[in-house]
Amino acid sequence: MLLWAFSTLQILKCFSLKKMYAIKLPRSIYFQSFLIVIGFVLAIAGMCDGFQGGLYYVRFDIRSKDNRLERSNLLMIPADGEYRAENFFTHVITGSADNAQAGQKGMSLQTRAEHNAIKLFLEHHGLESVKSQSATVNGLAHSETVVSYEGAIWLPYKRISHHFDSNAGLYTVSIEVLFAPLAFPDRWEDMALKYKINQLFRKFFSFF
Repeated sequence: MLLWAFSTLQILKCFSLKKMYAIKLPRSIYFQSFLIVIGFVLAIAGMCDGFQGGLYYVRFDIRSKDNRLERSNLLMIPADGEYRAENFFTHVITGSADNAQAGQKGMSLQTRAEHNAIKLFLEHHGLESVKSQSATVNGLAHSETVVSYEGAIWLPYKRISHHFDSNAGLYTVSIEVLFAPLAFPDRWEDMALKYKINQLFRKFFSFF
């Protein structure tokens, strides 16, 4: 965020100098400089795995087919308007990542360990839901089940400790997170109404 602000100020400074000293430079130079700055900022953002501060909706899905684990997935998306979260509490959670296992492209070992901590925590404290379906193919019964664990988390989280075991190739990290599970669906309607009323009051008092 600081880098973005600094880059923006530099661009504005260039334009102000152009007006002050009447410097006549080709527009292509300014355009190329702008592209370089944007590319640099995006590169830095990519190093941070693309996550910015704020409230995020998190969901951990575990998919199995015919009682065999197929795959799992952690979803984290910005959710400024998320109204379904219960009360937030601070937790210290721990996760690990194996250096030998292939992870998501572009994701660091540290980030994989942090995501592992969130997955394990969601399994025990997130709102659990189950979706299943079955079908018969060529006389054989097949079933598919997805177990989901949902919650909300504030980013960035605080890293408490980390350690890399070079012999085992295992990276372990402990992070402090502000987390809340989602409420049960039968409360969502009331929570949505309460959220809308609060938003109306905020907009009303913002005029004064």
